[in-house]
Formats: sequence, structure tokens, C-alpha cells
Amino acid sequence: KIMKINYMDQLFKCDCRGSWLCTSMLFVFFSCDKEDIKLNNGSPLFTVKTLFAGLSAEPQLFAIEAGSPQVIEGISGTRLVFHAETFKTASGETVRSGIIKIELTEIYTSADMIGSRAYTFTEKGNYLSNNGIIGLKATVDGIAVYASGGYRLYFKQKMASRQARALFQGIQGLDDISLFLYAGTDSTRTVTGTWKDTIADDQHFYAFDTCLFDTWIYCSNFIAGSGAQSNIRVAVPDSSFNNSNTQVFVVLKESGTVIGLTGYNPGTHTFNLEALPLGTSMDLVVLGARNNSYFIDFRRNLKVKQNMLLEATPFPLSLESIKDSLQSL
Repeated sequence: KIMKINYMDQLFKCDCRGSWLCTSMLFVFFSCDKEDIKLNNGSPLFTVKTLFAGLSAEPQLFAIEAGSPQVIEGISGTRLVFHAETFKTASGETVRSGIIKIELTEIYTSADMIGSRAYTFTEKGNYLSNNGIIGLKATVDGIAVYASGGYRLYFKQKMASRQARALFQGIQGLDDISLFLYAGTDSTRTVTGTWKDTIADDQHFYAFDTCLFDTWIYCSNFIAGSGAQSNIRVAVPDSSFNNSNTQVFVVLKESGTVIGLTGYNPGTHTFNLEALPLGTSMDLVVLGARNNSYFIDFRRNLKVKQNMLLEATPFPLSLESIKDSLQSL
């Protein structure tokens, strides 16, 4: 069961007159300290997103001067190019002076997608590739402002590619127990391949001169599925592992797609996923938190089979060690 919230947060039209020249920019970066969480099953406040908050991608904070062209670049290489009239208030007035604080979250790796519960499927169940997800939030004196005047957006890639990618709006949704992120069905601003920045050491980007979405943004494309398909069920040992303290993920190796299994059957204590093509190569990750301990089960290089049932055997491991293990995906 999925409940969608804030489906069309700040849809806007872009002006692509941004400049690569950055003037009078003040940069501040911080790392959020995450409080230690006592594992307390049964409390509605201890959703799986909260229990595993220590795995989520850290936001970065930038401070820029309003009213002039600005460029910011995240740790993972994402570039955002703002022009002088990019930011506007909720009433539509252009922000021309003062300091704009920008919070940027970059989600490029499978580990960060799992930790942040950011899934590469759409509201209609279509699977997407992953070439980067960002979260964008801007404020002036603690009051939200919006990039409705437009900006350019560049997702850094490890290598050149001729595969097309598009922008999808990220949607905050709820399954039975907790918050997660997924993508809208409609895409926009398709580009036919990466662009090479010859000035910056031949770096490669999916470069979008205009962007239509604020808040969460995906750089992705639909994965074509064909042939016979199968459902997957993942059984946890007993009811002490359930959807209030356990997460199950499938990672499709070729596309970097991460799918969270949001369907849970308490009678059979199984997490369920529908319609993966037979023969698909995948990894399985099961994360649990109970009795003041964290648990993990990690299966590599599986092939999707007909009516696939996997018996998970989570074993205890520290959250820091789990984080290290996920980096190998």
C-alpha cells in the first residue's frame, strides 16, 4: 500500500540563461551529526527510516549571494548553475539581495539509495536506471524560496555514454510504515548522451540546460522489460522481523536500479516484489533492527527464477559495518 504526498511540489519553468562564471560566492559545507537511536520496537516513532537514519546520504549546505550568477558543486560532482533571477518567493517575487542557503543532497550510489530509501521505480511501477538523484532546498532567513526562475543542472558520470536520460520529479510517499522516495511517471528534458567538460579534466555529465522540478530530481530512463517475468518473495525468520523494523531491497546490477520491497505479508512474514524479468542479475539486501541490534543479510549475483522464494537469515552487525558492506554494491 502506497500513499502519495506532495505530488507536484513547485513545478516550474526554467530560463536557461545561466552563466558558468561564478561571482561573489560564499561556500559552506557541513555534515549532519546523526543522533544514536535506541532501537525500540513497537513505537510508531521508530519507523524504518528513522531506525536506519545513520545510513542516509548527508546533505551539504551552501550559502550564495542573491541577485548574481552563481555556481555550486556537490561532493559527488553535481553542478547547479543559477542566474541572477533564479530564486523567487512563494508569492513569485524575485529574490535580489541577501544570502540564500541551499541544502543539496546527492544520491548516486546504490548504498546511498538504500540508506535514503530512494527507489528507482515510478508511481506506476515502471523501473528506472539510476544516473543520479538530488534533493534541493533553499531558504532566506529561514523562509523557503524556490528556483522557479530556472537553472542549469549537471549530473556527473564516471564515463561517457550515448544512452539517453531524462529528468523525473521525485515524490515523497508512504508505504504501510514509513517515508520513502520514488519517481513520477512523466519525464522531461531528455538528452541523448553525456556532455564532456574539456576545461575540467574531461569530466562527463548528463547536462540539462533547463529543469522543471524543484525539491527531488532524478536523472534516469525507463528500463525496457521483455519476456517472461516472475514474482519474488523474501521470507524473514519470524514475525520479530517485520515491516516496522526490517527493509528488503533488490539491486539490479546492470542498471543500478534499487527497488524497495514495499509489500509485506504478516501471515507468511514475507516481503514481496512483482514482475521482474526471468534471468535478471540482482543482489539482495535485508536490513533489520531489533533488540537493540542491527542485522543484515546480503546475497550477491542472484538470477531471477520462476516463483522465486528466498529465505533470509539476517545476522547481527554494527550500523557502521553495515554501511561499509553496502559500499561494495
